[in-house]
Amino acid sequence: MPLLINSSNQFRRYSVVNRAICLLLGFYLTVVPAQVQSEGFSDSQIKAVYIYNFANFIRWSSESFITHPGEFHFCAYEAKNEVVSALGEIISGEQINDRQLVLRVLTEQTPPSDCQILFVDPTSEEPQQLRHPNLLTVSDQQDFGHSGGIIELKLQTNRIRPRVHMDHLHRAGLSASSQLLRISERLTDNDSEGSQ
Repeated sequence: MPLLINSSNQFRRYSVVNRAICLLLGFYLTVVPAQVQSEGFSDSQIKAVYIYNFANFIRWSSESFITHPGEFHFCAYEAKNEVVSALGEIISGEQINDRQLVLRVLTEQTPPSDCQILFVDPTSEEPQQLRHPNLLTVSDQQDFGHSGGIIELKLQTNRIRPRVHMDHLHRAGLSASSQLLRISERLTDNDSEGSQ
């Protein structure tokens, strides 16, 4: 599982020590420690690692893979977003559960029906218009859960932390592992906007 860091404005695969940081994120999905950010990892790279790891910590029904059984699709509408660029580098050549990881950039007219994870750029269309069965929507947009999204990657006290809207997750037919929920802030329909 490669982890990429920014060196001279270009991503490169890094050493075993830095891969261990990625494994730490993968196994514990902990709130990213300050030393990771101080070692030159950008917020975009850390968010991309979280998105990559959500593929392991969210459960999809087998129906979501009918049209592409050997692939797992990460999708976005905006290719120039730094998180999307970092995600593309991370998943290149990788597999999860014997499925090849694919990054698809969608046009505005393309529904995300064959996607498992959709990263919603803050400038993209409203997340409530992107609700589809078996689709995990993720964004760094403020109050994304209250706008209809499922997981917000929230910057909180100089650390990035997942914020999961549980009702939206269940409506999409998805479930999250206890490891992810343990470190996430959880929202429901009963929470008022910006209350957490």
